[in-house]
Amino acid sequence: MIKAGIDDYSMIAIYGLCLFQDYNADISSKTRQIVSEVKDEILRDLHIYYRNQGLSDIELTTKMSKIMLLVPTLEHVGRLFRENFHLVDLFCMLDVPRAYK
Repeated sequence: MIKAGIDDYSMIAIYGLCLFQDYNADISSKTRQIVSEVKDEILRDLHIYYRNQGLSDIELTTKMSKIMLLVPTLEHVGRLFRENFHLVDLFCMLDVPRAYK
């Protein structure tokens, strides 16, 4: 993430993009529409943020692309993190906080 030049604003946008995923099967179509709108708004705000930093079109597109490529990777890391806590709990390796179960 250091190579991609991710700052705090960008990281919050990445968290938002990870949080608002519309491919979850357990949500209604209205909720799916709201989630899609929120994601679009996050991307718009991030684009404006980078535009205000004076990036050229090519730099802006490259930076946005790098951020979008990070989202699936971070989602995967999050799933692995949760799976590891389940394994630790299963084998009673340590007292896993309830929030991680």
